[in-house]
Amino acid sequence: MSGVLGSLMPNPCTSDMPYPCNTTSINIVSLSLACSGIALLMAIFLTKKLQSYERGSDEMNKLCDKIKSGAKAFLVTEYKYLTMFVFLVFAVLIIIYTLDPPSNLLSLADNPDRLDGIRAGG
Repeated sequence: MSGVLGSLMPNPCTSDMPYPCNTTSINIVSLSLACSGIALLMAIFLTKKLQSYERGSDEMNKLCDKIKSGAKAFLVTEYKYLTMFVFLVFAVLIIIYTLDPPSNLLSLADNPDRLDGIRAGG
């Protein structure tokens, strides 16, 4: 670890310790890729198995189609409002940063009390 966290939390592992301590980054990446591949194969298998079954009776199919159309209408409405919200927040942020642009590093040296949210967070 490096940076602030590395100085606060010493590494408890030594090179001769067993599994979690002697793991290299390639082992961690390989394990995560293998697990994600297994998860994708399982999802494909379950999808194919589910699609192999019959849909059901005519009454069930009618009900299924009504639910499907209602869900699609709900999602269209939800995404319409979500899109408007995102554009509104985008416009407000553009206006705020246009009227009061982020300070540059030189003005921070002159006025250390003025911090921008982005620079204070990172």
